[in-house]
Amino acid sequence: MKRLVAVAAILLVPSLAMAKKAPSLPVMQFEVTNGADPKSAALATDAASESLRDLNVFKVISSDDIKKILSFQRDKATLGGKCNEDQCLAEIGGALGADFMVSGKVTKLGSTLKLELQLFNNAKAKVDNAVSQDDIKDDKGLVDAAKNLARRAVAPILEKNSGQLFVNVTAQGADGATIDIDDKTAGVTTPPGVQPPPIPLGWGPHHVRVKKEGFLTFEKDIQIDEGQSTTLVVTLVPSPDFIDAYKSRNSKLRIGAYATGVIAIAAAGFAVEQNYENSKLYRAYDAYRLYQDGNANQSALAAATDTNHHYSSAADACSAMERLTGLPQSGSSTDCANANQKAYQNGSSQLTRIYLVSGLGVVAAGTAVTLYILSDDPHRYDSFLQANPSGDAAPASGTAPAAASPEKTGAKLVPQFGFVPLQGGFFSSVGVSF
Repeated sequence: MKRLVAVAAILLVPSLAMAKKAPSLPVMQFEVTNGADPKSAALATDAASESLRDLNVFKVISSDDIKKILSFQRDKATLGGKCNEDQCLAEIGGALGADFMVSGKVTKLGSTLKLELQLFNNAKAKVDNAVSQDDIKDDKGLVDAAKNLARRAVAPILEKNSGQLFVNVTAQGADGATIDIDDKTAGVTTPPGVQPPPIPLGWGPHHVRVKKEGFLTFEKDIQIDEGQSTTLVVTLVPSPDFIDAYKSRNSKLRIGAYATGVIAIAAAGFAVEQNYENSKLYRAYDAYRLYQDGNANQSALAAATDTNHHYSSAADACSAMERLTGLPQSGSSTDCANANQKAYQNGSSQLTRIYLVSGLGVVAAGTAVTLYILSDDPHRYDSFLQANPSGDAAPASGTAPAAASPEKTGAKLVPQFGFVPLQGGFFSSVGVSF
């Protein structure tokens, strides 16, 4: 049994400068109007505070904390659900030393509820953002709406104090993968070794999903710091079907390349051997003709004589032809004439075979080179498969684990160092990952 091993690392790159102190964000007790239940408003207030606290951006001050912090009686009285005037909110915000605060109102509309939230700018004494949702049927829906609206209300703060994300892929074949952030497409991955473009993101948490056909989907929740660069290093894990198909295809291509390469080599060897035999036959044939025609001068004989045979007479050349063509060596003039004719025929047949086999060798060599170029290493993704002696199941639902511990995967901890570019072309951040 085999299982997939995912290797992924998160490289959070903080600035060399000291991080800013989390800004305070008071959340006022939500008001109730038109007969809404104060208990429902309290649930919504707590849910909104919890949602904002989970952003890891603000120092959220709940309505209960506000009551404890404020010492003067007038402000305590305003926290009973009646403080919604701009001047009142500004006074409380100033007393708490906060630049912004969140307030809300729950209104009963027949059988449903309406929730309104606003982001109040204490310095300007005005509302910077207002969001709402109606047709809320029960307390559960009210809590869900409060969590969602709270994050939408503070969106202007998060977007104004944005950072940037770099998504690096380390596995070959994973370039061109789609990068989704918070369920919206934000770009595609670049090949390993190529600097990815920055993705501007608002301050706070985001959900990153990297997906490509044939690979398990990678998902990870990350935190973007104000004005900082964050690098996400991802190794996409091929799916089992993809690995099998990839290995099968490239193994066949490599086997085809090697097989046709062997044919090309064999064809070349056969052509060389036939050419050597043909050369010896034609030299004997030419020497015999020169003697018979009376043109056996020294230069002509030299051209018809190889390094291993010096034909001193027509009989000598005749004997060579008989030997090379497989005829009995009699030396008679009739047999020499037959040997001469057969040598010519055999030589022509050898040349034809040489041309045919040479052509086959060229085609085989071209095919071998083409198949090898088209193929890839069949064992490229073998590192993602390993024996599973414990019988653990492979990752379910086609999603790669965001990170794999060395204890589970046998992976080695290898440090990686790098500079992360910031806006403007400066390199003011240093990252270290394992």
